[in-house]
Amino acid sequence: MFPLSARRRNNTPADDKRPIAPRRYGIFQRAMQAVTLAFVLGAALHALPVEASELSGKADSLLTKRASQRLKVGSTGVIVRISVALTAQREAELRSLGCQIYRRLPIIKSVALTAPNRSLNRLAALPYVQRLSADLIVRKTDAFTDTHSMASNAWALYPKLDPTHVLVGVVDSGINKVNDVQNVVKSLSFIANNANLGDECGHGTHVAGIISGSGASSTGTGFTPIRGVGYNASSLKAPLLASLKALGADGTGRVSDVVAAMQWLLLVAKHDKSAGVTLPPDVRVVLNLSIGHPVAESYTTDPLCQACEALWQAGAVVVCSAGNDGRLQDTVDPTLDNEGYGTSYGTINSPGNDPYVITVGAVKNMDGNRADDRLSTYSSRGPTRLDLVLKPDIIAPGNKVVSVDAGINSASKLYSWLRGAYPGNLVPQSEYYSGTKTLTPAYYKLSGTSMAAPVVSAAVAMMLAQNMTLTPDTIKARLMLTADKWNLPNGSAAPCSLGAGYVNVLAAMSSSVVATQSALSPNMVQDAQGSVYISIDRAIWGTGVTDLRAIWGTKAIWGTTTNLLSASKAIWGTGVWSDRAVWGVDIFGADFSKAVIGGE
Repeated sequence: MFPLSARRRNNTPADDKRPIAPRRYGIFQRAMQAVTLAFVLGAALHALPVEASELSGKADSLLTKRASQRLKVGSTGVIVRISVALTAQREAELRSLGCQIYRRLPIIKSVALTAPNRSLNRLAALPYVQRLSADLIVRKTDAFTDTHSMASNAWALYPKLDPTHVLVGVVDSGINKVNDVQNVVKSLSFIANNANLGDECGHGTHVAGIISGSGASSTGTGFTPIRGVGYNASSLKAPLLASLKALGADGTGRVSDVVAAMQWLLLVAKHDKSAGVTLPPDVRVVLNLSIGHPVAESYTTDPLCQACEALWQAGAVVVCSAGNDGRLQDTVDPTLDNEGYGTSYGTINSPGNDPYVITVGAVKNMDGNRADDRLSTYSSRGPTRLDLVLKPDIIAPGNKVVSVDAGINSASKLYSWLRGAYPGNLVPQSEYYSGTKTLTPAYYKLSGTSMAAPVVSAAVAMMLAQNMTLTPDTIKARLMLTADKWNLPNGSAAPCSLGAGYVNVLAAMSSSVVATQSALSPNMVQDAQGSVYISIDRAIWGTGVTDLRAIWGTKAIWGTTTNLLSASKAIWGTGVWSDRAVWGVDIFGADFSKAVIGGE
C-alpha cells in the first residue's frame, strides 16, 4: 500500500546488504490515522500522553500503540502465547487483571482473551506470557478460471483422476447446500452464539464453487456448464470440502475463530479420529484461506502464520490470498504505473506473508486470450512488511470470476448478504443458457485474490489426486517452477507483483521436480548501492535447480550467476525502506471493496 523511499543511511559499507523497508506517504498517513481513531473505538478521548510501554518487543505493533496511549476505558481482544501450562492459579491471576478467556488455542500454545486496555502492560509483564497479538477482525479478500489456469487441459489429459481422497478445508463464511456443491462432508461453526452452519454472507459458497462446483445448475440442453476448477467432468468427482465457518454475515470474524477452525483441520491432517468425520484413510488436506488482515508483526509470532505452519508441518498444503491492496491510490493518474493507480509495495496480507504457504495474486482477463491476461491492479504486492519475504508466490485467475451463488440459507430462509447488497453481481442466465426457460439465479460474480486462491487450491487437489505422496514443499516448488513466466504490460519483470508467474496446472502436473527441503519463499536484501537481491541458496529447495531465472523468469534476474533483481533500483529506489506507521485497521475476513464487487 505504500511506496518506497529513495533515502539511504549514511556511513554504510558498500558491500552491506540490509533488509528493505517501506516509506511513509503523507496522504496514507492521514488516512491511516483516521482509521486508527475508529480502531480505538472512541476511547482515544480518554487517552493520556504516550509513554514507554511494557509491551515493546513482546507484542505486535497494534497492541504496542494501544498500550502506549494509556487508555483508561475499553478492552481489547488479545491472543496470548503462554510459555508454561496455564494452571488454575495463573488463570486466577489473569482474571485479577480483568482478563476473560474466551478461546483456547493449543495449536499455537495460546489463549484468546478480552483484556482491559488499562491492563495490557501488566498482562505483558507476567513472566509466563511470551507474546501478545491483537485478535483482529479479519476480512475476506475476493469461466475464465479453468481455461486460463490450464486446468481444463489437465483434466483432458487425466480424465480418470479421482480427487475424492483430498479434503479442502474452506475457512470462510460457511458453505450453503446448493445444487452445484454437494460434496461438503463436514460443516462446523467456530463463531460464538452462531449455530447457523450455512453461509449467511455468500463468500464461502462462492469460494467452494471455484474449487469443486459441479455445474449442476448449468448442465443440459442449451447450457454452457459453469464448473469449479477441481471438478472432474469425466468421472463426476470433485475434492471433498469441509465448511469451517469463522466469518459472519458481513464477511468478518476474529483471528482466534479462524485459528480454532485450523486447529480442527490439523486433527484431520493427523488422521485423528476426534475430528469426528469419516474420510478415506489416506486423505490429504488442503487449507484455503481467502481471508486476511494487514501485517502487524513478524510471521514468526503472528498467530495465523504460526497455525498455518503447524498445518504445513503436518502435511497439509496451505493456500492464501495475497490481499487486494496493490493500488497506491483509488483514482487514476496517467503519470503513475499500474494502469494509473500507482503500485503499493509491501501490502501482502497475513497469513500470506508466511514463507511456507502458497500466496496467490489475481489476474484479469482482457480479451479472452490467456496470453493477453494482466495482473489486476488491486492485487497486493510484496515484499512482505517487516520480514521482507518475496511474495506473492504465484498468480491465478481472480477477476470477475463466475461461481456459485449461495441461494437461500436453509436456517435463516434468507438470501446471502452479498446477494442482497449487490444483486447486480448475479449472473444473467443468458451468459450460460440459450433456451427459453426462466431460471432461478444460481451464479454470482466476484473479483479479488480471494477468488484466485481457490483456483490454486483446486490445482493442488488435482496434483494430489495424481500423486498422493507429494509433500507440500514439492507441490509449491512444482507450481512455481512450472508457472508461465509473466511480465507487466511494458515487458518488464516484477517478481514482487507477479511472483513466479501465471499458474499452469497442466505443467505442474507434468513436473517431476522433488523438493528435499522446505520450499520457503526467500527474503529480499538491499546493498548500499540500492541494488535488491533475492536471498536464496542457488540449490533451490533441494530440487537440483540452480538458476533463479527458472523460477522468476529470465527478465527478473540480472545475469546468469547472480541473484540480483533486474531494474531493482528503478523500482524501489536506492535507499533502505523505513518501517511504515502502524496500519490503523482491525478488519480481518473478506474484502468487499469496490474492486472486489465490480472487478476491473
